[in-house]
Amino acid sequence: MAALLEAEDDLHLDLRAISFRYFFPGAGPRPRELRDQYEAAGSGTAGGEPDPRKAVELAFYADVTANGGISDARLLTAVERFATALAALEARLADGPYLMGGRETLLDIAWYIYCFRLVTSGYPLRERHPRLGAWFDGLHAREAFRREVAEPPPLVAMRKAMQAEQEARGTTLAQVAGL
Repeated sequence: MAALLEAEDDLHLDLRAISFRYFFPGAGPRPRELRDQYEAAGSGTAGGEPDPRKAVELAFYADVTANGGISDARLLTAVERFATALAALEARLADGPYLMGGRETLLDIAWYIYCFRLVTSGYPLRERHPRLGAWFDGLHAREAFRREVAEPPPLVAMRKAMQAEQEARGTTLAQVAGL
């Protein structure tokens, strides 16, 4: 399970790329002063050691700034990486109702959150990965799971308005990624 959780964590910046473009209205380049502040202080250590993710985070924000947001190329890379990972999860569900077989584990919780963000961003999870879609819907039907991803109504309204504009322009996640 540790390797599977690490593989999920390795997709974090891909999820962030998709989220910046399709989940969080107005997300994009951070002001230079915020990036400078994070670089100077930020999370410099993890467990008393230099945080290796800090450089990765800074590179992500530099790329977003240089491109004026999440480029189509960056988005396509993220979607391809997720499609590969989700196909593997789809195959795992052939062996049982949960990602590790017969019982719910931390892996299900971690992937539920990622799948929620993907579905809400416009990724056609149910169509492309039917078993995974059914797994997601089963977890999402449970109040405890829905509560963990509950969003303030103003954010939902802003995202829906943003996604309606993207639909009108032909720039939804599915349209750009050819899904």
